[in-house]
Amino acid sequence: SLMIAARRLAAQKSPGKAMIVLSDGSPACSSEDREALSRHLRKTTKVIQNANIHLVGIGIQHEGVSHYFDNYSVIHSLNDLPIEVISKIREIILG
Repeated sequence: SLMIAARRLAAQKSPGKAMIVLSDGSPACSSEDREALSRHLRKTTKVIQNANIHLVGIGIQHEGVSHYFDNYSVIHSLNDLPIEVISKIREIILG
């Protein structure tokens, strides 16, 4: 999902690009190989960052984002989500 979104974003003509990913845990799908999923997500986030896309992970009541995103934060209350998203947008825009 991240790579599809990154490709669409990269195709945009705007010079600055950013993705904010909201996560409620670690990667999961029908595969039983959780380590392969983790390796794939780490590789994907690096590819996106190397494509000059500002990538931010926000963990929602879960610390998993710390394993996959260089720029991340964790919120423990959903009431904090809008404040954190705006804070990360401000950080990206103002550098």
